[in-house]
Amino acid sequence: MTGPASHRTLPPPDRVRVGHRTPPDRTPPPDRARVARRTPKDPARVGHRTPPVSARSARRALRYRPARTPARRDRGQVALEFAGFLPILMILALAALQLGVGAYTALQAGTAARAAARADSDDDPATTGGQAARAAVSGWLADDLVHSGGPGGREATATVRIRIPSVIPFVDWGHAERSSTMPAD
Repeated sequence: MTGPASHRTLPPPDRVRVGHRTPPDRTPPPDRARVARRTPKDPARVGHRTPPVSARSARRALRYRPARTPARRDRGQVALEFAGFLPILMILALAALQLGVGAYTALQAGTAARAAARADSDDDPATTGGQAARAAVSGWLADDLVHSGGPGGREATATVRIRIPSVIPFVDWGHAERSSTMPAD
């Protein structure tokens, strides 16, 4: 190396302290440990000194303080957004539940129609289609069941109509109606 910097020797890497005025043989105080650990990015700037950091500002930098940032002002925003989104979420949940109840009612109407047509097609006078239809349906749907049809020659046709229960109050979803035909015995 030639030039004015050739007469300088660089200190060992563990002794390099930028912006720190303690002698190389002393370790920095604990509150300034983070400030003293800074190393220069450019090896040519090892001799360059940054402005000294006072002990007071180093303690202040290391001390925990609540941030006065937009995140602090957004406190409670998530709760408010959730409260605004909750009605939409509830409507979607009730719509999904209503769809399930309607599909279940339609399945029960089909099962009741097949049971009623089977009972109407046999020769046993003790079983009627209405009784078989009510026995084939869940108890909470049997109250709104209407059976029509009966034996008629070579085949028996039964139609069952069940009112779809409403999950949402004061809304009528209509009826589920299914028919089934069975050959006579």
